[in-house]
Amino acid sequence: MGTRHEQVQAHRFVTRRIVSALLSGEPETTERPMRRLALSLFGGVIVAAIVFAVVGIYGFLNPAGGKADNGDLVIMRETGARFAMVEGTLHPVLNWSSALLFAGSPSPRVKQMSRRSLAAFPVGDPIGIPGAPDPPPDKKSLLGVPWTLCSVPGIEGSETPTTHLLVGRTPAGGTLPGETTLLLTTGRGGSQQRFLLWQDRLYEIKDPSTLTALDLAAAPTYPVATQLVNGITRGPDLVPPDIAGKGQQSAIRLAGSPGVIGRVYRSGQSSYVLTTKGLAPIGDVTARLLTISDRAVEITAGEAANLAEKIEPEGFPTALPKVSTGRNDLSMVCSTFRGDERNGKISTVVGYQAAGSESLAIPPSTNQNVSADGILAVDRVLVEHGRGAVVREQPVPGVNANGTVYLITDLGIRYALKDSGQVRAQEALGFAGYAPVPVPAQLLALVPSGPTLDPAAAGQFFRPTPAGPTPSGGNGSGGGAGTPTPPPSPTPSRSPTPPSAAPSSSPPSRSAPAASSSR
Repeated sequence: MGTRHEQVQAHRFVTRRIVSALLSGEPETTERPMRRLALSLFGGVIVAAIVFAVVGIYGFLNPAGGKADNGDLVIMRETGARFAMVEGTLHPVLNWSSALLFAGSPSPRVKQMSRRSLAAFPVGDPIGIPGAPDPPPDKKSLLGVPWTLCSVPGIEGSETPTTHLLVGRTPAGGTLPGETTLLLTTGRGGSQQRFLLWQDRLYEIKDPSTLTALDLAAAPTYPVATQLVNGITRGPDLVPPDIAGKGQQSAIRLAGSPGVIGRVYRSGQSSYVLTTKGLAPIGDVTARLLTISDRAVEITAGEAANLAEKIEPEGFPTALPKVSTGRNDLSMVCSTFRGDERNGKISTVVGYQAAGSESLAIPPSTNQNVSADGILAVDRVLVEHGRGAVVREQPVPGVNANGTVYLITDLGIRYALKDSGQVRAQEALGFAGYAPVPVPAQLLALVPSGPTLDPAAAGQFFRPTPAGPTPSGGNGSGGGAGTPTPPPSPTPSRSPTPPSAAPSSSPPSRSAPAASSSR
C-alpha cells in the first residue's frame, strides 16, 4: 500500500486529467489548462494599469482636456453658451444661425469645454446677426404648399377683422363659392373699398351705382382685412370702358338713324358698343355699366355684321355672376395658394361656416409691421412648431425667375438669404440641395420680415447699447439693443479690436477651415 504522499500525488494526477479532459478535451496533455487564462488575465491587468497611468498623467499636466483651434465653435459645458474661437480670443455668438453662417458650414467643428477651461482665454465682442433663427429648422422638417390666407371677423368688442397665414396646410372644412358672387369690403367710412369676388378673382367697385347696375344692391357684404385682398388675384376694376368721342354722332347709321359713339346696341342676345372704328362686341357686365342712365338700341343682325376690335380689358367678366341674396353664415374667407397657377390665378378662395371652421380668433391686433413694399403684414403666421419653409419669391405668378430666397421659421418671420463670397447661406444653414418653393411676391410680402441672413454680417461685432439717459435727457429703453459695427475687414491677420476701440474696428475673419468633415 502506498504512502500518504503517494496517494495525494495520485489524487492530484487524476484530478488534473479530469480537468484537462473537460477544458481541452486532451486528458494526456502536459500543459496546465488554466495556465493561459491566468497569464492573459495578468497581462491585461498590467496593460490597463499602464493606460490609466498615462491618462492620469496627461490629465494632470493638461487639465483643459482639449484645445479649441482657430475657427472652432466652442460650447461651455455648464451653460451651453456659444463662442467662436478667433486667433486665441473667444467671441460670444448671438445665435446658432450666426454660428453656422460664420463657419460657412452646417457641420462646423464644435468643442465642448468647461467654464474653468474657458477662463484661460480672453473674451471679445459678441458677433452675429441679432434676431436670426436660433436654431434654424431642420431640412427634413421644411414645409411646402398649400399656403392659406384667412380673414377672420374680430372677436367680441372689435369690428376689425384679423388675418392669418397658414403655411403648409388649410383649415378644416370650407366650401368653394364657385359661381356665387361675394361682396367684400375693407376699411370703414370714407376709406372703405368694395370688391366683387367671382371665380377666384377680385374686381374693385369704384362707383356705388355699379351695384345697382349689376343687381348686387341686395347682396350681403362681408368685411375682410386688407391683407386678404392683397393675396387674391386681382382683375380689372368694374368701371365702364373709356370710349373716345363718347356722345358724338357717327357716320355709321344704325336702327335707321346716325349712330351715337358710346351707345349700346343689341342684336338678339349679343351686345355691342359703337366706337370710332365701328361696333365692338361687349359682355353683359359692360353693357349694364354703359346703360346705367341709358337704354340699349335694338339693331338687326346685318347691321352687327362688321365688328371692330374688342375694347374690354383682359380678364374683364362677361356674363353676369350669380348672386346670393340671403345672408350666409360665413365666419371667414380664405385664399389658398397651391402652386398650380392656372389662367393667371394664384389662389382659390374658400368660404368657411361658423359650425365647421377652424377657430382662429385672436384678440384685437395692433399690428403695424409694414414690409419694405409698404404692405401691412398679417396679424399672425401659423407654422407648425419646429418646422419652417424655404421659399423663392415669384415676381409674377407662374414665372420662376431667380427671385430672393427666404427662410420662414415657426416664429412666423421671413429671413432673406444672401450669399457672401464663396459661402452660400442656404448651404451653410443646412438646406443644400433643397429646391425653394416658388411663392408669389404679393403673398410673401404679408409675412413680417426679419434681418437678412448674410455670412458677412454673421462675422460683425455686435455691441449692446447700455440703458441710460438719451441725448434729449430722457431715459433709454432697457438693455438688449445694440448696433453692429461696419463690415468685416478683408485682412485675415488682423485681430479683433477691444470694445473700446473706434467704430472702424474689424471683426474676426474666417481664416481657418470652417468644418472638419464634409456634410
